[in-house]
Amino acid sequence: MKVKVDEQLIKYLEKLSSLKLEEEERKKLLEDIRRILEYMELLDEVDVDGVEEMVSPVELPMLMREDIPELSSSVEAILKLFPDRSGRFLRLPPIRGDE
Repeated sequence: MKVKVDEQLIKYLEKLSSLKLEEEERKKLLEDIRRILEYMELLDEVDVDGVEEMVSPVELPMLMREDIPELSSSVEAILKLFPDRSGRFLRLPPIRGDE
């Protein structure tokens, strides 16, 4: 499935990421995304039949450690570190700017 990479997509991504881009930045981002997707299409043409999948390029065994319970900070100590709170609730900036 091909993704249509155009100005509308860039503006949508800009809104999702809560960024405010200049027109020149939008043009550069549009070109960068198009080049990345073109490269990905090129990779789709590579024949990988018979090639074993790998999770990591480093073939080391999974090192296990003993699971030892440790004390963590108290809720009160963490709350004191947070700059904006209401009682035991933390106040965060809105994720979307239109709320």
